[in-house]
Amino acid sequence: MKNKNDVTIILPTLNEEEPIGPVIDELREFGYNNIIVIDGHSTDKTREIAESKKVEFHLQKGKGKADGIKTVLEYVKTPYLLIMDCDYTYDARDIEKFLEKIKYANQVIGIRDLRSKEIPKFNQFGNSLITRAFNLVMGADLNDICCGMYMFQTDFLKRIDIKLTGYQIELELASKTGEYGKIAEVPINYRQRLGETKMSAVREGINVFKNLFKFSKVYNPALLFSVFAGLLIIPGFVLLGYVGILWLENPQNFRSGIVQIAIVLIIMGTNAIAFTLISSHLRGVDRKLNALIWNLNNKN
Repeated sequence: MKNKNDVTIILPTLNEEEPIGPVIDELREFGYNNIIVIDGHSTDKTREIAESKKVEFHLQKGKGKADGIKTVLEYVKTPYLLIMDCDYTYDARDIEKFLEKIKYANQVIGIRDLRSKEIPKFNQFGNSLITRAFNLVMGADLNDICCGMYMFQTDFLKRIDIKLTGYQIELELASKTGEYGKIAEVPINYRQRLGETKMSAVREGINVFKNLFKFSKVYNPALLFSVFAGLLIIPGFVLLGYVGILWLENPQNFRSGIVQIAIVLIIMGTNAIAFTLISSHLRGVDRKLNALIWNLNNKN
């Protein structure tokens, strides 16, 4: 296990006066003393409580979780950093698992039990759907892309150009790490949060899927094209069904032209699906080349 002084714990906050004290106390109880609170201009007592606990405190530039992470990177001096939502849902005891895995990966992401009673049913469904969509788009095999507890090699994260804002930051970080480096995962505990949530699950879910569409255009355009082209199978079979019904009613109603169109649509859709399978394999090769080039460029 690596030295606990090798990691800086980053706590993004916005009006977290209820959980911030217990979170900091628990981190120190388990030996984590490098703690930075990066605050999104809270209007409650978050700052006063953080400063009373004698932890490093900074107001972020900009707005949203992503801007908070970009702001705090200039203050991190340790080889590793762990970002953890400051709502008491994540357990400080699990950090040791991240420290064990980080020597084999550039990023380590926590895996919550998405069936946990502490996660609302709507969020369970949404997190599972988003993770599956992310895996499809990025050719990944992750279990919990929306987890708010993850560790990075500091030098690696500082080289990533973060574009997104808000809670979609987890998607961008995982997509770029998967593109240029290696991701590992560890199972973690998940508890009932302290205080009220400030995130709209519906609004953030819509934003997540918008960004997944953007990612697919940048990282996997072949898959995006194939998915839409594969949908041609549907009208093809609908047309065949329509002609079949007409023929059963009266054989003289047979429409050969419509049948030909339907067959063309089905063939095009089938070919697109086959192309999807081929492109997924090519995507893996492309990702390895991108990682090699990116790492070579950053060494120079």
